[in-house]
Amino acid sequence: MSSQAPLIIIVDDTPKNLQILGTVLRQEGYSVLAITDSRQAFSTIEKRQPDLILLDIMMPHLDGYAVCLLLKSNPATKNIPVIFLTAKTEKEDLIKGFNVGAVDYLTKPFNSDELLLRVRTQLQLQEAIKTATQANAVKSIFLANMSHDIRSPMNAIMGVLALMQNSDLTPQQKNYINIAKKAGTSLLCLVNDILDISKIEAGQLELNHVKFDLQEIIDDMVEIYSIDAYKKGLDFASIIDVEVLTQLIGDPERFKQIVINLLSNAIKFTLQGEVVIHVKKMEESRDKIQLCVSVRDSGKGISKDQISKLFKSYSQANATISREFGGTGLGLAISKQLIDMMDGTIHVQSEEKKGSIFSFTVWFEKQEDQQAFYPEYTEKIKQINILNIDRHIQARKSLSCQLKRLKCSFHEAFDAVSTLSKLKWMALEQKHFDAIFIDKETFDDTIKNMTHSMIADPSLKKTTFIVMQKLGKEDSHHALFQKCLHKPVRYDQLIECLKPLFLSDFEPIANAKNGIQTSSKHPVIDFQVNILLIDDSDINLSVSKALLQQLGYNADIALTSHEALQKLEHQSYDIIFTDIQMPVLNGIQLTEIIRNPESSVKNHHAYIVALTASSMKQDKEHCLKAGMNAYLTKPYTANQLKDLIENRDASFSAPPERSKNSVVLFDETLILERLHHKKQLILTLVDNYLDSHEALIEKLQLSIEKGVYEDVKFLAHRLKGEVSNLSSDELPRIYQEITQAAKDENDPLILNYYQQLKECNEQFREELTLFKQKLEAEI
Repeated sequence: MSSQAPLIIIVDDTPKNLQILGTVLRQEGYSVLAITDSRQAFSTIEKRQPDLILLDIMMPHLDGYAVCLLLKSNPATKNIPVIFLTAKTEKEDLIKGFNVGAVDYLTKPFNSDELLLRVRTQLQLQEAIKTATQANAVKSIFLANMSHDIRSPMNAIMGVLALMQNSDLTPQQKNYINIAKKAGTSLLCLVNDILDISKIEAGQLELNHVKFDLQEIIDDMVEIYSIDAYKKGLDFASIIDVEVLTQLIGDPERFKQIVINLLSNAIKFTLQGEVVIHVKKMEESRDKIQLCVSVRDSGKGISKDQISKLFKSYSQANATISREFGGTGLGLAISKQLIDMMDGTIHVQSEEKKGSIFSFTVWFEKQEDQQAFYPEYTEKIKQINILNIDRHIQARKSLSCQLKRLKCSFHEAFDAVSTLSKLKWMALEQKHFDAIFIDKETFDDTIKNMTHSMIADPSLKKTTFIVMQKLGKEDSHHALFQKCLHKPVRYDQLIECLKPLFLSDFEPIANAKNGIQTSSKHPVIDFQVNILLIDDSDINLSVSKALLQQLGYNADIALTSHEALQKLEHQSYDIIFTDIQMPVLNGIQLTEIIRNPESSVKNHHAYIVALTASSMKQDKEHCLKAGMNAYLTKPYTANQLKDLIENRDASFSAPPERSKNSVVLFDETLILERLHHKKQLILTLVDNYLDSHEALIEKLQLSIEKGVYEDVKFLAHRLKGEVSNLSSDELPRIYQEITQAAKDENDPLILNYYQQLKECNEQFREELTLFKQKLEAEI
């Protein structure tokens, strides 16, 4: 333990108990603070940060359970251990105490030896936890720094390899480049895994909150991993149930990370058979949806005793895996923690030699408007008749789910007999198929002999025949087919393929990439972009400049921030890519100068992108706070640079000034989550706040008028503590600013923030009163 005496706060409304406990603890050398009013306990504890709390259960106003729950819901006090003081001995009471966060009990009447033993044990335990946490933090910082130092040179290496791939090389040289690039990619995967573990352990990993399209995300991942699956001779399919809403809000990159880990593992450990990813809806509320994503394979399977090791860091099911297949054992551990952060769970069903099913659930917010493709053509799309011929059950189901989503009328077949049956049935109905999709392998095995009769069939004269070939397994097309789609079939390519059937003004052009006809009604706009690259590494500068030239952009370069400033004073740049860690004047300091309207820089509103080998939370926050627009982690690719240039904001705009009407003061959802939806407890806290808060603000005003800075600091800090669990971050921020201004004895700032407080508090009380009325009606 530290040399300073541990501070123990005792909360009990009985003075005699306080005297007994205080005497025993002080004689043992502990520092003791006694509190009789449970309503004052929270703000005092937040201010003093004791090492241990002894808390009576039976107290007026707020009982011990309510106070403990309040403490555990506040990040500033949640880790302080609480020992309950009680005369209760019923099992239900003890369980309730542990459920709200207590670590131990002391029963009345008190025994001094038991008291000291329990207190000493908890303090020793907390000291051990602190030591372990500090050691873990040091390790995490070391890993993050190590990952950073590896990323920087890897940016240059991967960039040079990408540039060399596009140059004139002999086949042998290209093979060497591919080998080096694969090795570099493997090293980057390892670095990324280590960095993710570091960020999670250091509490630095945060989920993004952006709009994305689930269908597009799944299609992108499946397209990438299908090649590896098909190379091994596996069948591969993705199925998204039609009930699944695809336009969502969340963190698509972390979701992709989870799915990619499961897909790559499934393909890695499956030697024959199939790999299938399936997305279905589990639950849905007004603004959220819970999805279940499962990845099923027919691989080697996992024994029951090995499953328990799967989600531990640096652990794999058995020692032979790393030798046979490679890997660090970090992927599933990271995936599980990401899923936990998304309020989900992950499960494994597996049996040796019979394959595995990894399934996880996650919650996403729903976008307000679920836009359908071409809603004005819905009726036309419904009239389209399609035949889907594929012997692979899961692949057939995948395309059928997409056709259901489009609301097409479709039928399925799996061989020559079932195909003939569908064709005859349509003829009897005096209808015809507008499009027939045929899997190439199914065609070769059973449909090829029907080609002449299908060509001669008058009911199929207007039918479009589309062959579906495995990506990476393409061969020459048969005369029957007018179009080609890659398997697994992407939803956007399916739509492009069907457009001529429902868009009368469709103008097709050849698309060399995917072999289908597409429409292009939006001309490409060519414009000149002035770009400045800043990095103290001449290697990284050369690589980045070459990548941009590959994209058709020219860029000026600067090796130092001072050289960059000279260029910025003579040239107006649209985009600035700047390294963060540079000598003398770093990237953040440079950005602050650029954004300063009094500096000599020509364009203060340039789009500034941070280039850094670090991706820790605080680094990104510092960049954005300084005025940067975007953040790119090394090593980056030409496509990432292209996306930033083409999709950047039109111009930089400073954040709007705060106003009474624009500030979010009250967040009902936030309060309910903080206090675990305990509506009676919340109502009690709201009542206490509304009854007592105005009197404290009046005292604060009087202290400000008299210039008693110590009282201003104390009252502002206390008011911040009382409002923290009821308000959003705005009111606590104002109280913190007042506290700091009082420390600096800065009267103008104190008055300025107090005026903000008066305006915000009036609005907050109104919103809180309405919320109270709503709670009372619900209770």
